[in-house]
Amino acid sequence: MTEFSTNDTSEKYCVIGAGAAGLAVLKTFQSHGIPCECLEQNDDVGGIWYYGTNHSSVYKSTHLISSKRYAAFMNFPMPDHYPAYPSHTQVWEYLKAFATRFGLYDAIRFSKTVDRVQMLDKGCAVTVAGEEKARRYRGIVIANGHLWSPVVPAFPGTFHGTMLHARDYKTFDQIAGRRVLVVGTGNSGCDISVESSRHAAATFVSMRRGHYFVPKFLFGKPIDAGSDLLYRLQAPHWIHRLFSILPLRIALGDPKEWGLPIPDHKFLDEPPVPNTDLIYAVGHGRVQVRPSVKELRGNVVQFSDGSEEQIDVIVLATGYRINFPFLDSQIWSNDARPPQLFLNAFHPQYDDIMFAGLFDASVKTWELVETQAKLMATFIKTRDANQTNVEWFRKLKSTPDASRGEGVVATRHFLYREYFAYRRQISRLLKRFRNA
Repeated sequence: MTEFSTNDTSEKYCVIGAGAAGLAVLKTFQSHGIPCECLEQNDDVGGIWYYGTNHSSVYKSTHLISSKRYAAFMNFPMPDHYPAYPSHTQVWEYLKAFATRFGLYDAIRFSKTVDRVQMLDKGCAVTVAGEEKARRYRGIVIANGHLWSPVVPAFPGTFHGTMLHARDYKTFDQIAGRRVLVVGTGNSGCDISVESSRHAAATFVSMRRGHYFVPKFLFGKPIDAGSDLLYRLQAPHWIHRLFSILPLRIALGDPKEWGLPIPDHKFLDEPPVPNTDLIYAVGHGRVQVRPSVKELRGNVVQFSDGSEEQIDVIVLATGYRINFPFLDSQIWSNDARPPQLFLNAFHPQYDDIMFAGLFDASVKTWELVETQAKLMATFIKTRDANQTNVEWFRKLKSTPDASRGEGVVATRHFLYREYFAYRRQISRLLKRFRNA
């Protein structure tokens, strides 16, 4: 039998994680009068943006890939003196300012690592590392992110050099003067490849498949400003693709002209990579493109086309798995894909466990988390007032076909959401709650 702490938190919701998603949930719940507290394993807010902690996946040169206008929370813009694409240090300062402005620090319990979450007949039990007795909560919101558990591919053979995941890459000192292979060309892979091209003896990038690359600025403005306009006009997906691809083709040409693999999908069917520095580095010969890795032979890497290169350091920019090891198996099975969460947020079976920020959005990710949190709070408040008024929502969130929702284009990137379609779907649900 689980023993509980005498500190009664049974009427509170527990928010796990004080990164951007956790802070958005705390602010929203408090504004709706829902008692809550947050458990955070670090000694300050910020999540992955708290550079230098064991739990941060950012490197020293990290900047936002969204511009400051379209990355900020609602009604709390980033400072005017910030550049268009702030550094990780500036993002961390912004998150701390957000927590201070809305009085969130008082609700956060720092240096609290969650070991286990169990569902009870009523509420949840949370076991914290170093505490003999569990804490009882009314419900849980998981907001500790999905960019921390590395995917490490198993290559045939043995490598005698240094192999590290992008999560453990921090500064160029780790690669300076060495022959470097970066595996993967997502956001981190491109950034690290470009940084390596400036400091390493030689840089190679292994691309298993092609991507579309876009500049961070177009016509003198951050590129997401143009995307935002098209979304606001509710332009169809094909119109958005047409108006986006034409100026990019004029500015950058075709990927095959750069010596990069041709994408196997249409533009915007998967999130493009906002990085053209890699193209310039490839064009100047500072980064050499190779296909997928076939085998490791000591300090030699053989690629799928039969070519070989002597390599000192392999950086695996191979992404992250969705993993919540503290959740009991009946809540979450840590398979290749998670349970089908309605709107990436609501568990199909349990009302009192929800997930915040478990998506990749086209723009305005943190605003979208606030919108998610508003729907969570509305569900809780409506359920408290009258259980029968939420039966339609319970049925909806337990329907497998509904879990995918609107605004999902890519099948491979199953966390990807188009901001405006997703927000419209939540707005309709909020309206239905009001009319219930």
